[in-house]
Amino acid sequence: MQFTKMHGLGNDYVIVDALPRPELEATRDWSALAGAISDRHEGVGSDGLILVCPPAAGGHARMRIFNADGGEAEMCGNGIRCVAALLRGRPEFGSEALDIETAAGVRRCRVGQGGAVLVEMGEPRVGPEVCGVVATHLACEDPCVVRSGDRDIAFELVSVGNPHAVVFADRHAWIGEDLSRVVRTIGPQMETHAAFAEGVNVQLLRIDRRDRATLHTWERGSGVTRACGTGACAAMAAAVLAGALDRVATITLPGGDLRLSWTPIDDGGDGVVRMEGPAVRSFTGTLAEDLADLEVRGRAMRTAMVQSADRYPAS
Repeated sequence: MQFTKMHGLGNDYVIVDALPRPELEATRDWSALAGAISDRHEGVGSDGLILVCPPAAGGHARMRIFNADGGEAEMCGNGIRCVAALLRGRPEFGSEALDIETAAGVRRCRVGQGGAVLVEMGEPRVGPEVCGVVATHLACEDPCVVRSGDRDIAFELVSVGNPHAVVFADRHAWIGEDLSRVVRTIGPQMETHAAFAEGVNVQLLRIDRRDRATLHTWERGSGVTRACGTGACAAMAAAVLAGALDRVATITLPGGDLRLSWTPIDDGGDGVVRMEGPAVRSFTGTLAEDLADLEVRGRAMRTAMVQSADRYPAS
């Protein structure tokens, strides 16, 4: 089976193109394959696997995203830029905008001449009810608070098709600290907290000035990543609503910058978050190992992860 390795700001994915072979989608255990293929020691190595499938709702293509732990995600901002860059220019698509179907809805992508991809990421939704939160496990609903380790952590809940807990560094005296270290501590604790029945992506945001912020991510099912496109959009929405960030801003992640804009409908905009950033092809390859063996190994890895995961009770 052939694949293409791509990344957006270092958030890397193994992409399998099933457009010419639609039977692949139903004949493989993609959750299991994602775990084995994403392994950085014994597999290709990635933050996850993306399967590009024939469209089902009128788009040009459909993407399915599997995190490194095998769990399927609703949406991936860096991943959709990679898929758009992979498909653009093919005879059947040309160079016009691409409508890519995801589990969070159809997203329109435009690939520029310089390789940057502009994605209309949809309208963010805010609050516990849109993020699958078990409210009885929150220490306080407004603002949302959970007990993590020896401290209470307040956050804003934003869905951009997938759930994000946005933590403002200045609200927890973390401005002068190493945010990459902090997110490694609070990320796994919050992701597996009882308040988040289906897990959550954790965004640690520092506002640097009105048009710029720094973001570190703990991604559900993958851990620390160098970039998170949906996370940047969620953080942007939370910061704009808090009056901390302008409607056009740059979000700096460990892997580089994303340019974002958002004007809520209540303020006269269309409510759509727009994200622009790069998509880079690393290499192509062929999986030489028997796929059935990879599936077996992937299932074993997933079982081990579930058995070792700590579930943090609400305080």
